[in-house]
Amino acid sequence: MIPSSTASSARRGACSLALAIAAIAPASAARAEASAADRAAAESLFDQGRTAMQVGRYAEACPLLAKSQELDPGGGTLLNLAICHEQEGRTATAWVEFREAAAMAARDRRDDREQLARAHVTSLDAVLSRLTVAVSVDTAPPGLEVLRDGAPVSRAAWNAPIPVDPGQHTITARAPGRAPFTHVVTIGLRSDAQRVIVPDLAASGPTAATTPPAAAAPPSPPAARFQRTVGFVLGGVGLATLGVAVGVGAYALARDSAARDLCGGDTSCPAGEGLDTSRGAHRAAQATDLLLCVGAATLVTGVAVVLTAKPSAKAATVGVGPGTLTLGGRF
Repeated sequence: MIPSSTASSARRGACSLALAIAAIAPASAARAEASAADRAAAESLFDQGRTAMQVGRYAEACPLLAKSQELDPGGGTLLNLAICHEQEGRTATAWVEFREAAAMAARDRRDDREQLARAHVTSLDAVLSRLTVAVSVDTAPPGLEVLRDGAPVSRAAWNAPIPVDPGQHTITARAPGRAPFTHVVTIGLRSDAQRVIVPDLAASGPTAATTPPAAAAPPSPPAARFQRTVGFVLGGVGLATLGVAVGVGAYALARDSAARDLCGGDTSCPAGEGLDTSRGAHRAAQATDLLLCVGAATLVTGVAVVLTAKPSAKAATVGVGPGTLTLGGRF
């Protein structure tokens, strides 16, 4: 059940609307410019629209009243149309129409209509929603055109909070030789304030300055990268093996020198410590030879694997010097 206070308020609102409509009912009293046929059509449309508005069918009533006003403009019809749009929720449209109706009523010396229109203007002022379309005037391209819902927004209205009806609005900016900008904004029902910033429009079409992107070096195929990695690993193992061989060789030389001291320089060293030392030196010398062969072979293999990979190297060198072996290059 609807509370009695709410029902009473609803009745008062309906009565107020009915009284307002009744006060402005003689909508065609001072019409002279329109033809007889237009006045007749306007009168019929006005009656249909007012009847639909009285029962709350505003979506049906407003177009009828608008057509009536188009055929035979009048202050009473405009007031009815403004009230219809206000009830429909098109607050900004109604606000403009009430202001125009007040001016017409003042011209026609209809104080009752003027007071009614100005009262509605005052009440709507407090709840209007506004939209600001922000445009950088200093950097705007020549021929820039800004539209709201397909209608041009005058340059004087740029960067100003303009009353708009609640709902969705489409902002479009376009200029010759520039890519267009489009943005959809939703405006709230009461006292909303939205801002749409129009960015600098990018150049497009034949006037756009195109800079080709820098060509990136193609990445090395995975197989080539893997092959070079294997080659570097083999080369490292070979170098490490040669290093061990050098160490073992030094040990062999030291043991051989010690054996000669123990045996007095005699190659047929008698059994004992000298013989054991001589045999140790011999085994170390054999290990050195083996390590040298393995290390050199591994190193050469690694170099060959790197050099036979798909070329991504600018230079590669192999050098052999007295007691050294070097691998260099830029890969």
